Amino acid sequence: MATYNFTVRAVDNTGAFADRNFQMNVNNTQIDRFVMVCASGLLRSVDGTTWNTEPGIVGTYVGFENNQWIVASSDRQFATTVLYNSVDGLNWNRIIPTIPSPTVVGTVTSHSINRIKWRNGAYYGFLHLKTNTPTTYIYEVKSTDLKTWTYAVATNTSSIYSFGSSGFNTTSGVADWDYDPVTDTVVALISAPAQGSVFLWRRVGNAGWTLASTGLKSFTIAIPVVSTQSPSSSYSMGTVTFIGGNWFVNIGQVGIYTSVNAFDWVYRDISAAGGGAVSTFGPIYSNGRLLLQYAAASSTTTNSLAASVDAGHTWAIRPATGGPLVAYTLAQPNFQVFAAYNGTIVTTNPNSTSFIVSKDDGLTWTGVNTTSFGYPMGSPQAIAARNT
Repeated sequence: MATYNFTVRAVDNTGAFADRNFQMNVNNTQIDRFVMVCASGLLRSVDGTTWNTEPGIVGTYVGFENNQWIVASSDRQFATTVLYNSVDGLNWNRIIPTIPSPTVVGTVTSHSINRIKWRNGAYYGFLHLKTNTPTTYIYEVKSTDLKTWTYAVATNTSSIYSFGSSGFNTTSGVADWDYDPVTDTVVALISAPAQGSVFLWRRVGNAGWTLASTGLKSFTIAIPVVSTQSPSSSYSMGTVTFIGGNWFVNIGQVGIYTSVNAFDWVYRDISAAGGGAVSTFGPIYSNGRLLLQYAAASSTTTNSLAASVDAGHTWAIRPATGGPLVAYTLAQPNFQVFAAYNGTIVTTNPNSTSFIVSKDDGLTWTGVNTTSFGYPMGSPQAIAARNT
């Protein structure tokens, strides 16, 4: 429901006038609920069934923050950060942001701001600066308008992490982060594929970063993926999610880590639920359930979900009864592979041009191909759903 206020002025031939104020409430059911960023453009949809194209708007991150859509060309896709924002999914603004200029070794050759979220009256994200040494430095930054970015904590201008020449590749950096709005606790997941590890960091308010470690094997997580997967793909991405007072961290294992305080973590294995899962993606929340997408051991294709109704403690397979399959590699190159809104789920595969849609929380599916829109949109890179 949107409220519009307007004034009507009546003017006679002598110039005298009278104003009258009006208010109109509009329930607009034609709001885009899903936005998918593809390799060559953007797709948007009201219901997950009918999709409209916006060619040329590309990136590897999309989110709905502070009542607007944000697309970022993150993860060093471009030499210069490019952002797009839109309140309706139809009209988009292109933004070339200004960023801090920290003291680094060498010359900055590329930069990106990724994983942008609205927190405490500002947009927060992580700035990655790559130099010719080569070294990549990571800084936490914030902005009130998406245009001018400053250090998140004015007194802290040091990088929170850096990668040298032996530890950097295109998926190194902050894979994901989230926060608890009540306690203002922030948790960030840093991916270091070439080093064979991921790191989980925790911060409360403007305090310094500490290690959220006890249940995560002393801060460095050894990911038990199948041996055919190389470290560069196995450690590529992960998710940090705060839902309903609980924390969830997924790094592509056969389950997820859960926590109530972002420090003490418990690993929840879903293999006992059946289905032969060897890798999972998510979770997302839909109609009272946490949902994980998984890749099966017998095949890298699946359209079944694992569901939990007890904050991720136990899981049950939610098998699909029809529809096509989506081919998954066992480690996805991006963390935003599926999204849900009011029972509709859209699942993508960044390694192909196809995606699938379910209107009943994952029981039945229909297939869509991005080549069917009259414009070559390319493979899906990220998808998000409105949270309002």
